[in-house]
Amino acid sequence: SQVKLIDSFDSECWKPVFGVSGNCSGTVLKYGIDNDVKIEGEGSFRLDYSFSGCTGASAGEYVYVQRLFANFRPDLSFHPKHLSLWVKGNPANKGNLRVVLLQGNMAAKGYRRVLKTYQYTDSESVRSDSWTCVEIPYEKFSLLDAQEGTSASPEDPGLDLMNVIGWRIDIVNSDS
Repeated sequence: SQVKLIDSFDSECWKPVFGVSGNCSGTVLKYGIDNDVKIEGEGSFRLDYSFSGCTGASAGEYVYVQRLFANFRPDLSFHPKHLSLWVKGNPANKGNLRVVLLQGNMAAKGYRRVLKTYQYTDSESVRSDSWTCVEIPYEKFSLLDAQEGTSASPEDPGLDLMNVIGWRIDIVNSDS
């Protein structure tokens, strides 16, 4: 199958945003590039986290890394029929992997405004102590959230691969 690299996940030169979900002040996240633990490229993102057990966040407790594309965006409609991501976890991990595609409107003036988010979740890869290639067919992404004024109805046309303006990778606390 064809492979098209969107991100190598081995550099912070494009200024990824790392963070913790809204109201979970006790959640701890340490992150960086690990040049020793990698499967390809120069390194890999490393997220070390501990959840506080916060139950006040409406979207649950999670840690994340996010990238919004600037004047570069990969039109995913020209890519293979799925995304893939290498993940190395730990059997003691609590949480699920959530890969989120951020959709905007590239024809609008505020094209970097996220209008809809589409998610794919996986519970096994973050608990494996060996590298796992998670392959995600585009049709497996489901609507996570829609901004006011956009369609979030059952008739929603779904993910528009030409208007993906970024991605976010979450580890969601499966106990919250």
